[in-house]
Amino acid sequence: MTLIDRLERRFGWIAIPGVVKVIVAFQALIWVLNMFRDNDLRFHELLSLDKDLILSGEVWRLFSFILIPPAEAGAVIFMLFAVFFTIFMGNMLEQIWGSFRLTLYLLGGIVSVVIAEFAIGFIGYVTLPTFLIVESILFACAVYNPNYVIHLFGIIPIRLFWIALFAAAYLFIIATQSLIIAALIIISLMNFFVVFVPGMKKSIQVK
Repeated sequence: MTLIDRLERRFGWIAIPGVVKVIVAFQALIWVLNMFRDNDLRFHELLSLDKDLILSGEVWRLFSFILIPPAEAGAVIFMLFAVFFTIFMGNMLEQIWGSFRLTLYLLGGIVSVVIAEFAIGFIGYVTLPTFLIVESILFACAVYNPNYVIHLFGIIPIRLFWIALFAAAYLFIIATQSLIIAALIIISLMNFFVVFVPGMKKSIQVK
């Protein structure tokens, strides 16, 4: 019995079926509310990850930051793409891992991002923490199904491997801007690095 199996037997109650869909649904709701509030970003300020405010008692920020939508209120096409693509990736990983392993992976991503915030700080990068968690989901999907063909916008066929490679290249370009951003990215993706070190992929995959 693997470590993941033992954890599931003991803490299986933390599994949230369709956890990615739940998160994306809240992101979409907040995005719609932002539109009615002329994109004043008040919800972003209330939900964002901020170590000083967390230490002052606003502990909900340890988790609420993942509910911040990835797009501005007016970016309808980008938001629709983000919603459907994230749900697609979440469903793929849930079929491979099951609800418990996926929930555990996301919790690992949240913990990694929180560590990055307390160690360095995402000052001025409100949406970056959520974006990095989504990227960790994308990279995991690409490891298991690199040749899966996705039709972007329903037209352009492209393998998941190339999408993940493009995303990694984008993160690399961002990381070259400063050592601080590079460190934030590396720490925030620790859940992916830990799961996919040699020997771990096989133990977490079977479901």
